[in-house]
Amino acid sequence: MEDDKQKFNAKRERAELGIIATETNQGRPKNKKIVRDNSVQAGLTADWTRATFIVRVSHLQKLKDFAYTERISIKEALDVALEKFLQDYDDLLPHDKERRGSGEILRIDGEKTYNLKEVSAILNRSILTVRQYIKMGKLKANQIGNSYFVTESALKAFAKSRSIMI
Repeated sequence: MEDDKQKFNAKRERAELGIIATETNQGRPKNKKIVRDNSVQAGLTADWTRATFIVRVSHLQKLKDFAYTERISIKEALDVALEKFLQDYDDLLPHDKERRGSGEILRIDGEKTYNLKEVSAILNRSILTVRQYIKMGKLKANQIGNSYFVTESALKAFAKSRSIMI
């Protein structure tokens, strides 16, 4: 269960599934990430960001009143209000729980599933290529809403059929 709480790691998942990623130079070369000193985010800790919201005047006034009464900043008041509101919505996206760090994984017939982004990272292919595999019937996937999920056994079967398994 401890492993479930960790962030998704394609290399670890490949190793667990016994898949060797094939090297590919297809497509456009990826740009290296350029680290920029963002003056907008200057002075904020890593878990904070600046955002612009459009709010009703009455809600802003209540927020200001709350901040004044509690002797806290509007930023802190908004954080308290959002935290209280969002605590009731922890289960909004059950298929995305592992990615949000709650430790729960969507299971289909008791099997761990992967979303398309994770499958593309495991197979070292683009998301579009993975979608084509699904559309052509080469890779079995379950659709829930607008999202596709691939079970562990379907991913292993696909990898074995493509001879990319140990």
